[in-house]
Amino acid sequence: MDSKILLEYRDKESGRIDCEKLESENPKLTTFDEDRGTPRRDKKWIFFDYKKVLVRNEYMNKNNVLYTTYQELVFEELAKQVNFPCAHYDIGKRGDKNCVLSDNILDTPENKGLSMMSLRELMDQLKDVEYYESTYNITDAFKAIGNHCKCMGLDKSIQENVMKNFCKMQVLDCFLSSSDRHVENISFIYGKDKNTGKDVFRLAPLYDNELSCGVEEPKEKMEECTNDFMQAKLTANLQNVFATVPENEMSDESKRRNKNNPTGALLEFCMDLDEDIEDFTQACYDNLNMALAINNVEKRIGTKLPQLYKEFLVGNYMERKSMIGKTIDEYYK
Repeated sequence: MDSKILLEYRDKESGRIDCEKLESENPKLTTFDEDRGTPRRDKKWIFFDYKKVLVRNEYMNKNNVLYTTYQELVFEELAKQVNFPCAHYDIGKRGDKNCVLSDNILDTPENKGLSMMSLRELMDQLKDVEYYESTYNITDAFKAIGNHCKCMGLDKSIQENVMKNFCKMQVLDCFLSSSDRHVENISFIYGKDKNTGKDVFRLAPLYDNELSCGVEEPKEKMEECTNDFMQAKLTANLQNVFATVPENEMSDESKRRNKNNPTGALLEFCMDLDEDIEDFTQACYDNLNMALAINNVEKRIGTKLPQLYKEFLVGNYMERKSMIGKTIDEYYK
């Protein structure tokens, strides 16, 4: 069965794919439960002719986050604007529960995935960390990637490309305040190129992007931010990513400029590494357009997104962009 059948089950009012109806009307569909990852929600795979799709229930934490399934689609559209690989998402429902559908990030059956967490024995900082949702030192991440490439006998150019894209991911996450990019939400694809037979090792498309752009904030805080400029500014500026830069890797100038600003320190560190990353940072500043991303999602699902959610997203991103713009200006002085 072709995966295009999913679109036939999109509810016109909510824009969500009715997964329960899909399964009941197509009993020959192969499915199996996914036990890996967070235990906070149910997940299952649906197999189609040429790919498999993961269906997982909406993220609901103690603050009752409302908009996480929409956010996967918005993040995907934003990643497209700067040509950065991201998993493909859609929204659905299972009975009375909202869910999100995502394509498998592995592009061929021959290739495999390796999470950053799987490299923890190569990351000095993570040896004594039992819980994966901890900040990590970006230089330790580089060591882990380098050690893996060395152990696998991979060409140095492969390692350099992976590290470069790893930094670009950090830059994009800084702009979009991705607060859930812990080491279980970073993966690599490895194997052999089916055409050339050469080794493959690269950063996987971004996934689990639902807690980005501030959507982890409760509804009350979102309402406050849309009505209070100073609260919006404060909320956006307090959003940080998981990767950190050790002080001994920062220049004195960077320490001075980015005191109490870990986002700025991370951006400067990444920009210092390679001109291509510097150009990508500028491309993010110039090309990321939240209103356009929202509009494209609404066109795709055939319905409007919640008004509060849209207003908060646009306002939060503009505050992030302003903050990062100041970091970039200071960097070039």
